Amino acid sequence: MAPHSYTRRIIDEKRPFLIIKEPSHENPAIVPTGLSVQDIAERVSLVFVPLIVGLEVIGVMSVQSKLQKAYSEDDMTLLSGIASYFTVAWQNASLYAQTRKRAERERLVNEIAQQIQRTVSVESALQTAAQALGRALQTSQTEISLSN
Repeated sequence: MAPHSYTRRIIDEKRPFLIIKEPSHENPAIVPTGLSVQDIAERVSLVFVPLIVGLEVIGVMSVQSKLQKAYSEDDMTLLSGIASYFTVAWQNASLYAQTRKRAERERLVNEIAQQIQRTVSVESALQTAAQALGRALQTSQTEISLSN
Protein backbone atom coordinates (compact mmCIF):
# COMPACT_ATOMS: atom_id res chain seq x y z
CA MET A 1 0.00 0.00 0.00
CA ALA A 2 1.43 3.41 -0.99
CA PRO A 3 1.61 6.24 1.61
CA HIS A 4 -1.26 8.16 -0.02
CA SER A 5 -3.50 5.09 0.53
CA TYR A 6 -2.50 5.01 4.19
CA THR A 7 -3.62 8.63 4.50
CA ARG A 8 -7.07 7.73 3.17
CA ARG A 9 -7.26 4.85 5.66
CA ILE A 10 -6.28 7.10 8.60
CA ILE A 11 -8.98 9.61 7.60
CA ASP A 12 -11.60 6.88 7.25
CA GLU A 13 -10.73 5.04 10.48
CA LYS A 14 -9.83 8.14 12.56
CA ARG A 15 -7.03 6.39 14.40
CA PRO A 16 -3.22 6.37 14.25
CA PHE A 17 -1.21 3.67 12.54
CA LEU A 18 2.36 2.43 12.93
CA ILE A 19 3.45 0.64 9.79
CA ILE A 20 6.64 -1.37 9.44
CA LYS A 21 6.99 -3.12 6.11
CA GLU A 22 9.62 -5.05 4.24
CA PRO A 23 11.55 -2.99 1.68
CA SER A 24 9.95 -3.39 -1.74
CA HIS A 25 10.53 -2.10 -5.23
CA GLU A 26 6.96 -2.44 -6.45
CA ASN A 27 5.59 0.56 -8.31
CA PRO A 28 2.76 2.36 -6.51
CA ALA A 29 -0.16 3.47 -8.67
CA ILE A 30 0.26 7.15 -7.71
CA VAL A 31 3.48 8.91 -6.79
CA PRO A 32 3.08 12.17 -4.81
CA THR A 33 4.63 15.27 -6.37
CA GLY A 34 8.38 15.54 -5.83
CA LEU A 35 8.92 11.87 -4.99
CA SER A 36 10.25 9.13 -7.22
CA VAL A 37 8.78 5.64 -7.37
CA GLN A 38 11.91 4.36 -5.64
CA ASP A 39 11.49 6.93 -2.79
CA ILE A 40 8.02 5.55 -2.10
CA ALA A 41 9.10 1.93 -2.32
CA GLU A 42 12.02 2.51 0.06
CA ARG A 43 9.86 3.87 2.90
CA VAL A 44 9.59 1.00 5.31
CA SER A 45 8.73 2.71 8.63
CA LEU A 46 5.71 4.96 8.72
CA VAL A 47 3.56 6.57 11.40
CA PHE A 48 0.28 8.25 10.48
CA VAL A 49 -1.86 10.18 12.97
CA PRO A 50 -5.21 11.83 12.21
CA LEU A 51 -5.68 15.52 13.00
CA ILE A 52 -9.13 15.53 14.58
CA VAL A 53 -11.24 18.56 15.50
CA GLY A 54 -14.48 17.51 17.14
CA LEU A 55 -15.63 14.55 15.10
CA GLU A 56 -13.97 15.69 11.85
CA VAL A 57 -10.56 14.70 10.53
CA ILE A 58 -9.01 17.89 9.15
CA GLY A 59 -5.78 16.23 8.02
CA VAL A 60 -3.11 13.66 8.71
CA MET A 61 0.33 14.06 10.30
CA SER A 62 2.95 11.56 9.17
CA VAL A 63 6.59 10.66 9.65
CA GLN A 64 8.25 8.22 7.29
CA SER A 65 11.68 6.63 7.17
CA LYS A 66 13.72 4.42 4.88
CA LEU A 67 15.08 2.68 7.99
CA GLN A 68 13.30 -0.48 9.05
CA LYS A 69 11.75 -0.30 12.53
CA ALA A 70 12.66 3.38 12.81
CA TYR A 71 9.52 4.07 14.88
CA SER A 72 7.81 2.42 17.82
CA GLU A 73 4.47 2.59 19.62
CA ASP A 74 6.07 5.29 21.83
CA ASP A 75 6.80 7.36 18.71
CA MET A 76 3.20 6.94 17.58
CA THR A 77 2.02 8.09 21.03
CA LEU A 78 4.38 11.09 20.85
CA LEU A 79 3.13 12.02 17.37
CA SER A 80 -0.48 11.63 18.56
CA GLY A 81 0.23 14.06 21.41
CA ILE A 82 1.82 16.55 19.03
CA ALA A 83 -1.17 16.17 16.70
CA SER A 84 -3.52 16.94 19.62
CA TYR A 85 -1.60 20.11 20.47
CA PHE A 86 -1.58 21.09 16.81
CA THR A 87 -5.35 20.70 16.46
CA VAL A 88 -5.92 22.80 19.59
CA ALA A 89 -3.63 25.51 18.16
CA TRP A 90 -5.42 25.25 14.80
CA GLN A 91 -8.81 25.65 16.51
CA ASN A 92 -7.55 28.61 18.55
CA ALA A 93 -6.19 30.32 15.44
CA SER A 94 -9.45 29.69 13.60
CA LEU A 95 -11.54 31.06 16.49
CA TYR A 96 -9.24 34.07 16.79
CA ALA A 97 -9.64 34.84 13.07
CA GLN A 98 -13.43 34.50 13.35
CA THR A 99 -13.48 36.78 16.40
CA ARG A 100 -11.39 39.41 14.64
CA LYS A 101 -13.65 39.27 11.60
CA ARG A 102 -16.77 39.61 13.76
CA ALA A 103 -15.22 42.53 15.69
CA GLU A 104 -14.31 44.28 12.43
CA ARG A 105 -17.86 43.80 11.14
CA GLU A 106 -19.34 45.20 14.37
CA ARG A 107 -16.96 48.17 14.24
CA LEU A 108 -18.03 48.84 10.65
CA VAL A 109 -21.75 48.62 11.50
CA ASN A 110 -21.23 51.00 14.42
CA GLU A 111 -19.30 53.44 12.25
CA ILE A 112 -22.00 53.45 9.55
CA ALA A 113 -24.76 53.80 12.17
CA GLN A 114 -23.00 56.85 13.65
CA GLN A 115 -22.69 58.43 10.20
CA ILE A 116 -26.40 57.88 9.54
CA GLN A 117 -27.38 59.28 12.95
CA ARG A 118 -25.55 62.54 12.17
CA THR A 119 -27.77 63.22 9.16
CA VAL A 120 -30.76 65.57 9.36
CA SER A 121 -33.09 64.17 6.68
CA VAL A 122 -34.28 60.83 5.36
CA GLU A 123 -32.67 61.56 1.98
CA SER A 124 -29.26 62.35 3.48
CA ALA A 125 -29.53 59.28 5.76
CA LEU A 126 -30.19 57.07 2.71
CA GLN A 127 -27.38 58.69 0.75
CA THR A 128 -24.96 58.33 3.68
CA ALA A 129 -25.98 54.69 4.19
CA ALA A 130 -25.56 53.86 0.50
CA GLN A 131 -22.16 55.57 0.27
CA ALA A 132 -20.88 53.96 3.49
CA LEU A 133 -22.09 50.52 2.43
CA GLY A 134 -20.55 50.96 -1.00
CA ARG A 135 -17.18 51.85 0.52
CA ALA A 136 -17.34 49.07 3.12
CA LEU A 137 -18.33 46.39 0.61
CA GLN A 138 -16.24 47.85 -2.22
CA THR A 139 -19.16 47.93 -4.64
CA SER A 140 -19.43 49.95 -7.81
CA GLN A 141 -23.10 50.65 -7.13
CA THR A 142 -25.27 50.58 -4.02
CA GLU A 143 -28.98 51.15 -4.05
CA ILE A 144 -31.50 51.57 -1.23
CA SER A 145 -35.18 51.70 -2.13
CA LEU A 146 -38.11 52.66 0.06
CA SER A 147 -41.68 51.70 -0.69
CA ASN A 148 -44.48 54.23 -0.28
